[in-house]
Amino acid sequence: MKKLNIIFPGFVYTKLDYACAITDFDRTIRIDPNSASAYLGRVFTYYAKHDYEKAISDFEAVLRIKPNSANARQYLELARKARGGNRPYSDRQSG
Repeated sequence: MKKLNIIFPGFVYTKLDYACAITDFDRTIRIDPNSASAYLGRVFTYYAKHDYEKAISDFEAVLRIKPNSANARQYLELARKARGGNRPYSDRQSG
């Protein structure tokens, strides 16, 4: 049996199903571009793949939808550190 690597409300994927997970989250985002849950699902998939640039982009999308999300802001900073840069979200917004 394969070890489950991503479990998200409505979605369950194994480590080998990242591409399928991303496709499903993409589809959900196309249907509902304000679905913070879909962005979060995709963000953690990208993070698990070490694709930090795409994870950062999706965390920023979550913060546009839910600007007061302390968890998204915290994980965004962790993704930036994992990528190798930690310019704060607020600095990116101001220019």
